Amino acid sequence: MSHKHAIQLSRRDVLKTTGALLPAGLAMGNLLASAPGRADEAKMPTRVLGRTGRELSVMTLGCGHLRASFMDRGKAEQIVIRALELGVNSIDTAPNYQESEDYLGEILKDRREKVFLATKNEEATYKEGWELLRKSLKRLKTEYLDLVYIHNLGMEGRFADVKELLGPQGVLAALVEAKKQGVVKAIGVSGHLYPSRFKAVLERDEIDVFMCAVNFVARHQYNFEEKVFEPARQKNAGLIAMKVMGGAGNWSEGQARLAEENLDLCVRYALDLPGVCSANLGVRTLDELETAVQRVKNFTPLTGEEKKSLEQRGRELANAWGPMYGTPVA
Repeated sequence: MSHKHAIQLSRRDVLKTTGALLPAGLAMGNLLASAPGRADEAKMPTRVLGRTGRELSVMTLGCGHLRASFMDRGKAEQIVIRALELGVNSIDTAPNYQESEDYLGEILKDRREKVFLATKNEEATYKEGWELLRKSLKRLKTEYLDLVYIHNLGMEGRFADVKELLGPQGVLAALVEAKKQGVVKAIGVSGHLYPSRFKAVLERDEIDVFMCAVNFVARHQYNFEEKVFEPARQKNAGLIAMKVMGGAGNWSEGQARLAEENLDLCVRYALDLPGVCSANLGVRTLDELETAVQRVKNFTPLTGEEKKSLEQRGRELANAWGPMYGTPVA
């Protein structure tokens, strides 16, 4: 996969670009119902995750940072417990998040029933898929998982043949069998790139949830919003938004691609998409958690003027950055 930028921008360039594209009245704090800060104790909003019928908090705690290279288990526990206190009941991890599953296994062992716990499967075959699933169950210290995603369908290096993984000897068959046994409650597919690969998956009734990279810049490159989310919504599949604030990819200066003053708009964009249940937001500190929770609690639908502004700004940045998560983009 290609990971080359069409244009490399410094953070200062990004701030200039995004500021220049916003109408003067929107470039300031008018965008917020209130400024983000320490999350208050107001009730966390919830939405139903499609045909699963499960009621999730509109924020999912993404646990990609809950690993030793970012924090020890004590700090991870502080973040998870505080998230639960603030009403976050949806937690997302993956085997390749290093220690994340081990951390969560210890943290949630006496709190398991309080969370909707999702992990991912990165194997293509039935046998290897079952083996990885068993490892995740052991690491997470749980007898069942609320949701397991086939992890990043568009990654050709991981899934060379979509027909194979959807076939009788593929990982989907393993997850279907696990669901019959009650080990997995719902099956999902996630994706950062290569949206045309989802066509075959959208035709399968076994997929309950889709989690894709959606933000107002990536829309003009991958457009999961129309290519995947909309047909999935028509089948009453659950929708989770990820890479809401840009996330990791080709950006050389850190995780967040979009300037701080635009992150509230990023969350509002994701939660305003038809059918989206929850925004998967990763945090590295308690302060980041408090701010993220406040952002989802402050959610208000985008106005017509804001949608026009984001459309223009998204196109500009998409052209400047090139493929955010690599190719193919179609």
